[in-house]
Amino acid sequence: MHRSNVFFGNLVWECQNEDLSSLLEGYNATEINVMFGRNGRSRGYALVTFGDEEAATNAIVSFNEVDFQGRKLEVRMDRGPTTKTQAPREPDANFTGTSVFVANLSWATTSEELKTEFAAYNPANCEVATRNDGKSRGWGTVQFNTPEEADAAVAGMQGMDIGGRNVETRIDRKA
Repeated sequence: MHRSNVFFGNLVWECQNEDLSSLLEGYNATEINVMFGRNGRSRGYALVTFGDEEAATNAIVSFNEVDFQGRKLEVRMDRGPTTKTQAPREPDANFTGTSVFVANLSWATTSEELKTEFAAYNPANCEVATRNDGKSRGWGTVQFNTPEEADAAVAGMQGMDIGGRNVETRIDRKA
């Protein structure tokens, strides 16, 4: 890790490389990378490389906790990639490989709508998780008859728009 790499955090979702480039004009920034997720939206941080350690330090002193686009920046030396300290999660004892976990559902999505959206993959059952007051928790599960059907649904529905939200799908490790 170069001592001239700086982490810029707490960026607004709309922030682009050009926005940071304008902010850092005159600070010897050689590379600016706002990080984006699979959904195309900013992840809220950027990694900026400066020409030397002195320029990096000057940027940290100048911009940490400064208001930028309505938010206070968190600016510090980049610590490099984070490492997971937990061992990989093993499947639950009840694991069948036939259940799909669906995240990022809109609060208005019902179990019936989820079943309609997954209809092409022949779901056996669909259930949107709800709180005690009956409101959606923003996720659900879709049951299939075979692991192959579940795998096809995960692949085919990943990132699809359901109720105005791009959903995330994966095999449910607990069922």
